[in-house]
Amino acid sequence: MEKRKVGFIGCGKMAQAMVNGMLQSSFMQREDIFASTKSMESAQMIMETFQIETTLDNKQVAGFADVLIIAVKPHLYGEVIQEVSSYVKKETILVTIAAGIDLAYIESKMSKEIKVIRSMPNTPSLVGEGMTVFLCK
Repeated sequence: MEKRKVGFIGCGKMAQAMVNGMLQSSFMQREDIFASTKSMESAQMIMETFQIETTLDNKQVAGFADVLIIAVKPHLYGEVIQEVSSYVKKETILVTIAAGIDLAYIESKMSKEIKVIRSMPNTPSLVGEGMTVFLCK
């Protein structure tokens, strides 16, 4: 399998569950995961907990990622996508995990054509017992 770099814009509870699952399963190496957060305190906590690189700069994560997971609150999606769209590589796969954010919305906010996956993880994912539904275009 081709080695990919995964970026998380927003690293709250659901993103942390995904990072933890990737690391626990040995699916990803720590150096291939990069996350951005809103505050230095949360960046420091994530760095200490998971030993992954963190930043406050969403654009850095967007430029790093082959798979970019946007894990922010739904009301922030438009702002975040517009902020990072010019940093996202054409071959990047963008994954949304927010309820109510559909594929057409993301495509309308991007400045280029991109591969998009809509993922709907559920609460049990927080303890490694969840299920995720994917909608791809």
